[in-house]
Amino acid sequence: VVRILDREATRERILNLLATELPQKVGPEDRVVIFFAGHGQTETLTGGGEQGYIIPVDADNRNYFTKAISMTQVRELSQRIPAKHLLYVMDSCYSGYGLVRGLGLNPGVERYVEKITSMRSVQMITAGGKNEQVRESHGHGLFTEYLLKGLEGDGDLDGDGVVTASELGTFLKAQVSLASEHQQTPQQGRLDGEGEVVFIPPKTMDGSWAARSHAD
Repeated sequence: VVRILDREATRERILNLLATELPQKVGPEDRVVIFFAGHGQTETLTGGGEQGYIIPVDADNRNYFTKAISMTQVRELSQRIPAKHLLYVMDSCYSGYGLVRGLGLNPGVERYVEKITSMRSVQMITAGGKNEQVRESHGHGLFTEYLLKGLEGDGDLDGDGVVTASELGTFLKAQVSLASEHQQTPQQGRLDGEGEVVFIPPKTMDGSWAARSHAD
């Protein structure tokens, strides 16, 4: 686990980690989860369209292109990391920019879990949709609160004992939207591959899957 906190979270430090350190540490059978909690921004381009950025601690709001990290760069960086499974989880207010829609395998196919874990996958879940501001709850983002619940087992929507990134994204979209009175709607997308990033939630002492009620 590599943590970059507060004043350490400069543009150079983040890019060095993603572009140099991680490619040297991970292999073709590894899973990498990149979690970012902080500020984000969207820039309207003069030629049309918009570009989303994550904002490092040393960014200049007058020059996002050279001082922040664009979602275009994030997609390019994912190609440098050799891990089979890569998940970006972004708890920031720049919304869902950078997502590319794409379909994975149908959960109904035979030996589904075995197949999705055998294929490469680069996926992303973001805290909100276009022009939405993320909300805080209990000292961190509302999105992060439900992310932890999802990983603990609530995100296992089909009850098969695993939480896929797609299930997690679907769970977060529904729960965060409801908890924020529909002011914040998480987004998910696939940047590469047809596989799935998969998590196995913790078990209770009696061996059953630990999952809170969705009503709590």
